[in-house]
Amino acid sequence: MTLKLPATFSLLLSLLTGCSTAGPANQILQHQPPAAWASDTLNSDGRYRNLFASPKQWPHNCEQHCYLADDRVLCKETASDCQVQWPEMPPLLQAQLQWTGHASFRLLTADGQLFLFDPVSAGFDWPFNWLAALVGNRRVTPQFPLLADQQQAKAVLYSHAHYDHFNRADAVALGQQSPLFLPAGMAKYLPEAGLQLHEMAWYSSTEQHGVKIDFVPAHHYTGRSLYELDGDTSLWGGWVLQLQGQKVYFAGDTGYSPVFQQIRNRYGAMDLCLIPIGSYHGENYRNAHLTPEDALQVAEDLGCKRMIPWGYGNHSWLMGDKSSHSALLRLLSMHRQLNSSVELQILNEGEIVGV
Repeated sequence: MTLKLPATFSLLLSLLTGCSTAGPANQILQHQPPAAWASDTLNSDGRYRNLFASPKQWPHNCEQHCYLADDRVLCKETASDCQVQWPEMPPLLQAQLQWTGHASFRLLTADGQLFLFDPVSAGFDWPFNWLAALVGNRRVTPQFPLLADQQQAKAVLYSHAHYDHFNRADAVALGQQSPLFLPAGMAKYLPEAGLQLHEMAWYSSTEQHGVKIDFVPAHHYTGRSLYELDGDTSLWGGWVLQLQGQKVYFAGDTGYSPVFQQIRNRYGAMDLCLIPIGSYHGENYRNAHLTPEDALQVAEDLGCKRMIPWGYGNHSWLMGDKSSHSALLRLLSMHRQLNSSVELQILNEGEIVGV
């Protein structure tokens, strides 16, 4: 996510690119793929780049009837302030999933292991929280706790450094009890606090309590300040968890590219896919974000047995979207128009479902 702010804020933003030592040193574990690290993912200035160029055209484009009402999405206003009534679905993983808003998910496995994806309890870190308020932060922060009492996550996984996916205060608090899994280059954003940090390169792999964790590419960008200071100096991507012979895929922010076919070739078909569907309106947004029809194509490319979308909702930022649930209505409209075979499971923010 990028906000255009006056130049007078640049000094304050630059404070977010580094952290002073405040406690015991962090333990940083570097994970690289089996093959040598591919130099073609780095520009000459040492900044990362996507594996593929942004497409000049996309597989599908909604031309008409993009936002039809759906009797499973009950709205107080047109495509806004809605609640979803989705039929109960048979579980794929014998696991439990909670979507706490935007990109944040809690996955509880059948044997009681908890994994967190992009857990964010507040809109932004200091000083961006009040800067965002000055320019009009449209997100209503959800009131769902990241952890219940006495609960501990086996792994906390972040997709990239943008503020709506990575909040340092949350990461430090969660990292007191749980290892944090980060894209390569992201450890620099965290203070010295005795944290266990796993920095992952694309297609690198590790294991946590019998669950195989892989970091996979996405088509996006990252940074927490002006591009000249830290833009694309860390990676961005998604996660594949392999547990009890089944695969869960979390996309993080991404646009469409051939990278998803590449992921399918490496890992095979996915069982459960958590894929974004918002932030596609506006200049250049689609180069780094999925339209709902792009998201359906990603699910097809990955062979997803079931897709759970995110990036809409009553607490959303409405980043590049028409209203809180317009992206969801477009997804359902395009699912019908394309006669898509992708099985959908739609959630409300805060809802806990079996998956």
